[in-house]
Amino acid sequence: MHSLEAKYRILSERWPEVAARLDINSTEARTVLGDTPETVLVHSGLHISSAFDPEREANLQAARVPVENSTVSVYGVGSGYLVQTLLERPQVRKLNLVFFSYQLLAESMATYPHRWIEDPRVELQFGGSVKYPQLPFAAVYAELMSAEPDVLPLRDRVLTELNEEFRRAGLARHYAEFERPNLIANRKNAISDPDVASLFGVASGGCVTVVAGGPSADYFLDNMVESDFLIVVSTALKGVLNRGLKPDVVVAIDGHKELLRHFDTVGPYCKQLDKTILAYAPIIQPFIVDSWPGFRCAFYLENTLFSEIRKQVLRSVLFCSGTVTHCAVDLAVKMGAEEVRLVGADFGFPGGFSHAEQTDHRQQQVGETQVMSGAGVLIDSTPALVGYLRDLEAYIELNPDVRFVQMSNLGAAIAGAKIFDWNSICET
Repeated sequence: MHSLEAKYRILSERWPEVAARLDINSTEARTVLGDTPETVLVHSGLHISSAFDPEREANLQAARVPVENSTVSVYGVGSGYLVQTLLERPQVRKLNLVFFSYQLLAESMATYPHRWIEDPRVELQFGGSVKYPQLPFAAVYAELMSAEPDVLPLRDRVLTELNEEFRRAGLARHYAEFERPNLIANRKNAISDPDVASLFGVASGGCVTVVAGGPSADYFLDNMVESDFLIVVSTALKGVLNRGLKPDVVVAIDGHKELLRHFDTVGPYCKQLDKTILAYAPIIQPFIVDSWPGFRCAFYLENTLFSEIRKQVLRSVLFCSGTVTHCAVDLAVKMGAEEVRLVGADFGFPGGFSHAEQTDHRQQQVGETQVMSGAGVLIDSTPALVGYLRDLEAYIELNPDVRFVQMSNLGAAIAGAKIFDWNSICET
């Protein structure tokens, strides 16, 4: 086993830009010996490897990568056991190794053998310069949880991929219980109502505001800034109506019965909504469609649920990777907006709350993970919300001709979107 100094020399020769940022003098022994058979590095309270059988742990992690692949990626150096396990496969010709914390890398070098540092097949790089994970990959979960702020977007995308199998299983159950029966019940309306494409281009060159249900929406709704069109997602509808505002479009996609709560106070606001268009995916509760007081138009989502109805009538598809906010943003872009203003698109819990005031789901919330806010501080969030955030960022990247603006810096920072300058309003 090489000494720490010898490992550092090898790193300096192969990856000088990485070695230059490593502080090998800060690698105090943080290990657990106790009555377990293996030495374990403890970093930020997390055990970086198994204290009983790290090689078996590495084999389980490596199983995500098909044995026939010649190029593989590993996210997280960790103890180095996972990297070494994959390198023992004769098929592997190149291994892209991405690490998430300089401090953890230095401490790990002081604790574990890391024989891979001399293997010419390995390419090492810091995750701050990597946007998207490459498939197939294996990952060291403990290191993902220790990621530095610059690497949070990549970490989140890696976690989203790791959770994809569970997400699909959950969606399948949800579709069977709610969306599929709703689609059957809504078939007549879905066929007779206009296509959402009737709205495409109506805001050409203009400014469209999209109001989602996050806590940061409150300031905007109490200090309304006019734009050409106001699109409101179903979650935020009550808060908007209670302030006397008139949405141009309301977007709804969720088939769960909980969605009825977003619309159960529509009755007293019928006059307020008589010119508002309900843009809906026909998997929502039929009662909402039938009782809507204004105009309606339908759209589909890109999933197999809509395969059968597509044979009867074609409808435009709006982008959605799990949240109605995606659909609302895509609609704004397809309406021709030159600027899209994002309100309450927080993807986290600023102030410790899940939703804006005067919404049904508002509650104090503690997240399972964290995300960087527009103000540069970490706020609580959930893996699902962070996944939606990263998919929105990818969408924004694909639409460089549209200017995206966050109306608050309290929610998650959205790459590609600028923070609105409220001082410019005060000055005018």
